[in-house]
Amino acid sequence: MTEHVSVATSPGTPARRTATPQDDDADVIVVGAGPSGATTAYYLAQAGLNVLLLEKARFPREKVCGDGLTPRGVKALVAMGIDVGPGSGWLRNKGLRVIGAGLRLEMPWPELGSYPGYGLVRTRASLDETLARRAQAAGAKLLEGVTVTGPVLDDAGQIVGVAAQSEAESSNSGHPERSRGATQVFRSRVIVAADGNSSRLSVSMGLRKRDDRPLGVAVRTYYTSPRHDDDYLESWLDLWDGDRLLPGYGWIFGMGDGTSNVGLGLLNTSAAFGNTDYRALLKRWLRSMPEEWGFVEENCCWPAMRLAW
Repeated sequence: MTEHVSVATSPGTPARRTATPQDDDADVIVVGAGPSGATTAYYLAQAGLNVLLLEKARFPREKVCGDGLTPRGVKALVAMGIDVGPGSGWLRNKGLRVIGAGLRLEMPWPELGSYPGYGLVRTRASLDETLARRAQAAGAKLLEGVTVTGPVLDDAGQIVGVAAQSEAESSNSGHPERSRGATQVFRSRVIVAADGNSSRLSVSMGLRKRDDRPLGVAVRTYYTSPRHDDDYLESWLDLWDGDRLLPGYGWIFGMGDGTSNVGLGLLNTSAAFGNTDYRALLKRWLRSMPEEWGFVEENCCWPAMRLAW
């Protein structure tokens, strides 16, 4: 259901509107079509609920991530009926390789009856769209290019919907231009905030990050590399720049398509958090890698992207 309102709601500001329910009011609105939001929408739709899934971007879209899935993640995909078999675009891995303190350990995924014995790799651009389309196939209504700007409250202060703006595209001299359209109101009995680490919707409802949980920042990019078909996810616990130990941890995940996902992360428990150039840190770490791996500037095929989580 969409209800056009005359005054736009500023981001993070609750709107109070009295609206007449429409035929297509949702039982549940899920804000954010990342893995958690899309999976939530899938199962709610499977249960017969009328689900509206709102995503501010348009698929496919990028997210900073290592792109690796453990057997627990694989089980979740299989349970949703997603084809992860040979030829379906997923690269399987045997386990986790850990490098640190002068040691190199290869730990195969455990053989458990309740979980697959393998992990998977796939780009987030592909994974996220696959999950969102799966939610659609289950009956959820997916709206892309819709940015939620704040909650809609009833007279008792309870959330009864969200205000949002849809992305509008126009062409000027042959060049597409995107802008925000008029504010709309979407109403439902339940709203799920799955809008990422910052979760503006949660913050606007008075919820705050738990201070007892760490905050991390990661940066990653892709390189063409002969290591693209590695059958282990590789985690580096020590990051070296010559004889200097750098803060954080790193990873190298082969993508199976001629490229490797290479990145590093840093928690706010480190003294270097907040005053580190993460892209420069990544370059310094990769200088210590064997030349034949190809992690050099001319083989970089994607800009380094940064994300907090």
